[in-house]
Formats: sequence, structure tokens, C-alpha cells
Amino acid sequence: MPADSRTHHYFFVRRRTLALLLVGTVLLPAALLAAWGWLSLNSAMAEAEEQSALLARVVQEQASKVLESNRLANNRICDLTHGIGNTELQRREREFHRRLAQIADDLPQALALSVFDVHGALLVSSRYFPVPPVDISQREDFRAVVSEGNATHISALVHGSISPQPMFKDSMPRRGVADELLGMVSVSLRPGYFADFYQDVLVKAEGYTAALVRRDGAVLSAYPPMTRSVLPPELLAELMRGPAGSERMLRTAGLDGRDSIVALRPIAAGRLYAATLVPLAAIRAGWRHQMVTAALIALVPCAALWLLGWQSLRRLRDEELAYLSWQRERGRREDLEKRYRESRKLEAVGRLMASVAHDFRNVLSIISAHTDVLLLRAGMPVEPAVAGIRKGVASGTALAGRLLGLATKREHRRERICVRDALRECESLIRAALGPRVALQCRIEPDCRDILADKSELELALVNLAANARDAMPEGGIFELRAANVAPAERQCAQFPEGLAGRLVCLKASDNGMGMPPEVSRRALEAMYTTKPGSRGTGLGLTQVSDFCEEAGGAASIESQVGVGTTVRLYLPGAGSACGRADVVVPR
Repeated sequence: MPADSRTHHYFFVRRRTLALLLVGTVLLPAALLAAWGWLSLNSAMAEAEEQSALLARVVQEQASKVLESNRLANNRICDLTHGIGNTELQRREREFHRRLAQIADDLPQALALSVFDVHGALLVSSRYFPVPPVDISQREDFRAVVSEGNATHISALVHGSISPQPMFKDSMPRRGVADELLGMVSVSLRPGYFADFYQDVLVKAEGYTAALVRRDGAVLSAYPPMTRSVLPPELLAELMRGPAGSERMLRTAGLDGRDSIVALRPIAAGRLYAATLVPLAAIRAGWRHQMVTAALIALVPCAALWLLGWQSLRRLRDEELAYLSWQRERGRREDLEKRYRESRKLEAVGRLMASVAHDFRNVLSIISAHTDVLLLRAGMPVEPAVAGIRKGVASGTALAGRLLGLATKREHRRERICVRDALRECESLIRAALGPRVALQCRIEPDCRDILADKSELELALVNLAANARDAMPEGGIFELRAANVAPAERQCAQFPEGLAGRLVCLKASDNGMGMPPEVSRRALEAMYTTKPGSRGTGLGLTQVSDFCEEAGGAASIESQVGVGTTVRLYLPGAGSACGRADVVVPR
């Protein structure tokens, strides 16, 4: 694997690892917190059930003791009044009022102890003397004990005809010597007594409710106080569904109608129930508070891990950017070193070319001198052959001159040249270089300025461009030369060479030949670069064009597209004015 690929892979792996760790520091604590929350919620529900059952047992024991003391009090009243008729009891009302009051002093839950006859009239009371006229014949407890013959009965909440204070009654029948029914004795119980006890029991059980309810759903006492006096239909249905006297744990609508955990424990053989409940919303609220606390505690180390991971990602990004910057700098340095080596190589080749060209020109000078002597001495028949020698010597001399021009920086003249006149003078040379298959078209704009350059080098550059165009169009085509001033807008074009200032004239040479691919056109102006096979090209033609433009204070650029053609632009410094009207050379 290349070094760059390995480095890229290294940064990619590290970045992905840190990203995964950063995601893990979010997901893992969240997953652990969610799992712990689920377990803690189940634990809170189980703990609420256990707490409800425990509180229900406490309420059951307290209510059972109270009912037992009520039964003893009622039995004691029956014993006190045994063998005493209702008339005698009324006559001795003061005596029995005092005795009932003494019994009531030992019963903190009792509001009053009362004795009624078989018609529901109040005979004796521990609270009132003399007793007011009271008739309870239509009350539920009287009908249950006297009319229906129940041994005991606990009534629902009632408001007395004398006192508006709510109460419920624990009643039993009073019988005579022959077991005849004489009436009813009852203990009036204060719901507040039970509520005070429930408040003490629930002091550390926030959100819980304790209540004493009858099997038919009537609520006798509750803490916290309730506005409704009968169980909700859902809880009453659950209560009636179970067998009397059974202990039960339910999740259903509670005393306030909300979904609750309800614990029921029977009292007095199922006639009453001790009920404790806690709403599920209260359990969930406590659980949410616990979860928020745990989340805040876990947030501190998680935030530290997130910050560490984020800083690590930033540091890795800075490290990668620094590495990429170093890579670019190293690439630029290597490119400069490569260019320096190439320039040193070209310098060495140039020196060699200069030496070879110098010696080659000396040899050609000798051949040329002897050819001149031979022409002077010889007759006409040998003149064509000697003329061929002379032409070959001239070509060799031109090649040597081009080699010397490439190898050494010769002094170029700067003379004012009229482009129209220059093209007209070298037209024959350009047409000879193009050959018979390529047509020449020239156009000089009317306002085209004169240029400042070496005229001979300009002619050589145009001939080199014509020769390259001819090679690019072996089947024939059109070679076009255009000359125009460079407009200010053209200077903003991406293809315009940078670093040029002042007035410029553009000589554009275009052909519609085979064109060059991008990798070839980028190197076409380099010295010694050629795509011609064997000894068909030297790679000096376009190099001479580029060197000529640079020596004149301008620049050259090349554009080419395969199958479309090639365009070479020569940007040369312009003089102050134009040389005349437009001139068009029509192809021949």
C-alpha cells in the first residue's frame, strides 16, 4: 500500500474509532441508565406493594382492636341492663347515664354510647341527660339489628339528629331475661380517631392513603381526607369479586379513581376492610425524581468523556490538516527540486549542443567555402548538383543556428515591425513550409499596432508554426494567421499568460488538424520535446517560438483539442500606433 494511502487509512481508522467511542459514551450510559431505570421502576412497584401490605396490616390490627373494645363495651352495657325493662331503664336514666359515661371515658374512639328500645327511641345516652327525643327506626343499623336480627352491625357514615358531626355505629341487640328482644345498644365511633391514627402511620409514607371501608364500598374513615364516600366502581367490583375475609393486592382504580396499588385486609370476618393504596402516578413521580438524580450524577463523568472525545477529534483534525499541509509543501519542494534538476540537465545539454553546433557550423563553413570555389571554377553542367550541395549546407547552417539559439542566450534586436508587411514578406516561406495541401489564410485587424521584436526571429517562428501545422494536417487543411490588439477584457481570460503588462499584440496561428491530447499540449513548448518518431523531429521548433516571445518581452500559449485542431498565441509588445488598414490574404 502506498505511503499516502496508509496515512489516509490511519487517519480514517482513528477518526472512526474516536467517533465510535464518542457515540459509545452517549449510547452506553443511556442504555445502562435505561436498564437501571426499568429495574428500579419494577423495584419501586414491588416496594410499593410490600409497603402497602405492611400498612394495611397495621390498619387492620388497629381497627380490630377498636372493634373488639366496642364489642366489650356493648356486652358490658347489655350486662348492666340485663333484666331491666325499658320503663325501668327510663326511670333510672340518671344512674345509667353516669355508668355509660364512665364506660365511654375508656373508649377514645367513641363519640357516644346509646341504648334504644325496639321502636327506635333513645332511652339512655352517655353524652346527653336527659336524652332528647330521637327516633332511629328508619336507620340502616336499627333495621339490620332489630328487624333483620343480625348479631352485630357496622353502619355507614351518618350525621346524628342531635349533633351534625359525622359518625358510624357499631351496634348489637339487647335482650331480656327470657331472651326477648328489648332493643339495641350501639357505640357511635368518630372517623377522626381513625384518621389521626392513619396520619401517624403514614408520616413517612408520602403519597399513600389509608382507609377503613365496608364490604359494600362505603368509606368510613380515610387519610388523607376524601371527598367521596363510596369506593369507585372498579375497586368495588374487585372487592365484591373476591371471597369475604380474603387478603388481596390489586392494581386498579384507587379511592380517588386513579390507577393505584391497593392492599386489602379483612376485619370482622370480612364486614370491614383495611385498605392502603398508593397511586401509580406517585410511584412514577418518585421514580422520575430518582432517575433525574441518577442522570445528573452520571452526566458529570459522561460530559468529561464527551469533552475528551471531542477534543481528541479536534486534535486529530488539526493533525491531519498539518500533515496534508506538510504533504503539499513537500510536493512543492520536490517539484522545485525536479525542475532544478531538469534545468541543470538542460543546461548541460545546451552546453553540449553549443559545442556540437559550433563545430558543425565550422565544418559547414568549410564545405560552403569549397562549394563556392567549385562553382567559380566549374562549368554550367555541374551547377545543379553543386546547388543541391549549397542548399543542404544552408539547411545545416540554419539547424546549427537554431541549436545555438537554444543553447545560448543570443542578443535579440528590438525593431518596430509592421505585422502586415512582415506577413507579406514571409508569405512565400510560410507557403513553402505548409506544402501544397494546406491553404493559408491571414487577417490583420485595421487597428493592429506595430510590434517590437527581432524580425528574423519572428519569421523563423512563423515558419516553425507552419511546419508544425503541416505535420498536423497530412491530408490537408487550413492554416490561419490572425493579428489583433489584446483588449483589456482578454487580460481577464484564464488562458492569458500572467505577468504581462503594457500594450500587447496577439498573433494567433490556428490549424484544423488532428490536435494534441492534454498531456502532450502541456509539454509542447518544452525544449527537445517531440512526438515525431525517429529522426523526423528535433523538438526545437515550438521551443524557438516560446524563446522568441520571452526574449521580446511577451509570452506564448498553446491550446489544442484532439480532432479539432491547435491554436498557438504569440503575445508580443506593441508600438504606439497601427500600421494601416486591414489586410486579408486569401488562400490560394
